Amino acid sequence: MNAFTGRLLTLEESIARKKGPFILFAVLKVHPVVDAWNLVVCAEWIEHDIAYAIDFIAKQLYKTFPPAERGRIMRIATVAPDNPDLLDVLDQYEADHEVKKMRRGHYFQQNIEQGYLFTARRQQTEPG
Repeated sequence: MNAFTGRLLTLEESIARKKGPFILFAVLKVHPVVDAWNLVVCAEWIEHDIAYAIDFIAKQLYKTFPPAERGRIMRIATVAPDNPDLLDVLDQYEADHEVKKMRRGHYFQQNIEQGYLFTARRQQTEPG
């Protein structure tokens, strides 16, 4: 784990404690040369107010990362829990508050050069 992924893991764990669990928390790098990442998130609590959730995550990111590294996250993207691409990712990967490297491939309608998952798990359904 490097400093960048360590900070992202800390960020994911902190937000999950405050707001609730994530279904997906990942960073994806689209361009092989540019050090710019998209933070892709999915959680039940995000769906209730997406604008608030993005603002909350951005503020937490700002607190977690030093000024020189904040620009590495270019975009925060939300994904709906029933998104077919999300379900494909969850079929391939599982992570629970850990750093897992993703294979290069086509995810969320983009060619991804590099990616890291911090949480990737199916929604828990309540019995009954």
